[in-house]
Amino acid sequence: MKPTKLEVFADMPNCKHRLVLLALLLTPSYSLYAADPAEQPPSLDATDSLEPQPTVAPEPPGPAATVNGTPISRDLVEAYTRVSQGQNANNAPVDSKSLVNELINQELLLQEAEQQKLVEQDPQLAMQLEVVRRNMIATAAMRKVLREQQPSEEDFNKEIERLSSTLTQKEYKVRHILVDSEDKAKAVIEELKGGADFSETAKTQSSDNSATDGGQLEWFTVDIMPEPFGNAVTTLSKGNFTEQPVQTQFGWHIILLDDMRDGAPPSAQELNQRVVREMQDRIMNEHLEKLRSAATIEIK
Repeated sequence: MKPTKLEVFADMPNCKHRLVLLALLLTPSYSLYAADPAEQPPSLDATDSLEPQPTVAPEPPGPAATVNGTPISRDLVEAYTRVSQGQNANNAPVDSKSLVNELINQELLLQEAEQQKLVEQDPQLAMQLEVVRRNMIATAAMRKVLREQQPSEEDFNKEIERLSSTLTQKEYKVRHILVDSEDKAKAVIEELKGGADFSETAKTQSSDNSATDGGQLEWFTVDIMPEPFGNAVTTLSKGNFTEQPVQTQFGWHIILLDDMRDGAPPSAQELNQRVVREMQDRIMNEHLEKLRSAATIEIK
C-alpha cells in the first residue's frame, strides 16, 4: 500500500543527510494524566445552582521522585520508558519502578559528576557532549524542513510510477575467462573462434576462481559488475562471446553470454522506501543549497 503524503516524512529522515545520532531525540508527549473522557459531570437537580461555577484547573502531578531536592519529572520517566521499550528486543514489559530507580541512580551520578566538575576536567567528554548536542539539534531542524515541505500525494504517486518503470533490471548469466594480458586474451579468442569449447578452455586458461566451473558466474545485474564488464555483457546476444578482450582492474576477460532474464521487481515496501529517500534527498539538497548560498563559508 502506498503511504499517503502525511506519512512520507513521518519518521526520522532516511535521506543521505541523516546525521549520526549519538543519543536519541526525545519529543515532548501529551500528559498521561488528562481527565478520563468516560467520566461525565453529574446532572443538575432542582437544588443545584444554575449560576456558572468557576473552573479550577487541576494541579499538575508532582515529580516521580526527588534526589537531594532535584525532581525527576514524570515526563522524563515517560520519555525514558519509551527509550527503554525501543531498545527492548524481546518486547518484554517494562517495570516502571525499575526505570525510576535507574533514573535515580543516573541523577546521583550526575550530581556527583557536577560536584567533581567532571565535564570541565575532561575535554574529550565535553567534545562528545557537543557532538551529541549538534547532531540532535541539526536532526530536529532536518525533521522540521521535511515536515514543512512534504510533497503532495499526487507528486509522490508520480514518483512511484516513474521509479517502478526503471527499477526492474535484466539479469545475466555468463561464463568468462580471465587472463593477465591482452595478448593472452586475443590468443584465447582465436582458439574459441577455431572451435574450442568455452567451458573447457576456461578450466585450463582462466585464472579466476570460476575456472573449475568452466568460468560460470551466478546470475547478476550489470550494476554490480565493473563498468567495462557490464557494458560488454549488454552488447552480447545469447550464446555469443566477446571478440575483443575486455579489461577491468582484475585483468583481461573473454565473456560468453549463457542466458538473460527479467529481474524481480522491487516490493511495494522497497519501492516506497526508495521514493521517500530520494524525495527527502532532493528536498534537503535544495534547502542546504539555499542555506549555503546565503552564508559566508571559509574552509581553512
